[in-house]
Amino acid sequence: MNITHNNANPRGLVAAAAVLGLCLLGAAWIGGRALLAARMAGEGLTVKGTAEASATSTLAVWRGSIGARHPDPATATRELEEQARRVATWLEAQGVKPEEWQWLPLQSFVIYRSTSSGMPTSEVEAWQLERPLRLETSRVKDVERLARETEGLLREGVAWNASPPEFYLGDLETVKLDLLGKATADARKRAEILLGSGKRLGGLVSARQGIIQVTTPNSVDVEDYGMYSTESIEKTVKAVVTVTFALEP
Repeated sequence: MNITHNNANPRGLVAAAAVLGLCLLGAAWIGGRALLAARMAGEGLTVKGTAEASATSTLAVWRGSIGARHPDPATATRELEEQARRVATWLEAQGVKPEEWQWLPLQSFVIYRSTSSGMPTSEVEAWQLERPLRLETSRVKDVERLARETEGLLREGVAWNASPPEFYLGDLETVKLDLLGKATADARKRAEILLGSGKRLGGLVSARQGIIQVTTPNSVDVEDYGMYSTESIEKTVKAVVTVTFALEP
């Protein structure tokens, strides 16, 4: 029986394998670049653009209420009416116009007496009456001042309870349109940086508005679905837009 021995050179095998691996790697790279180029050519380049601007509130809303409590509902009503008169006099003295504020419907609650062990009974202890008030004006600075000067009402015996003023942008839609244009321009700059010098950007294929954030100045607060802060007169409005640009060969 003849036995043939194959004494192949191990170094030759290693070299051949290395060359084959480099060829496969190069082919994969070329194929990947070709696929990416095809996708970019077919779909364009999609980037996000942002823009922000400062804005001043043009509308203020201030909500408050007065209250009276007494076992006799008629007496509670008279006390509430007297408080309402004092509030109206105070608002007039502060320069608030009659058409800028209004009383809202009366709210009444029955408070029942409790036993010494804390169990409720059917016996009426008192009537709690509340009358909400709503003030709305474009004089935002005046409302900010009013909210700081309500001590006079309390000194006169008025059971005044108020929320912080709310400040709104009456021209928010105009601000948004301006910001969306700037955000689109920002997206184009970002796309040009990402694209480099190999290709040129074409026209805009599509644009989708993202969330709008209205915050206090220098705030880093954000919400996934957007936010609208009403606590300050001065605001910062931030816009995001997602834009797809065509690619020119």
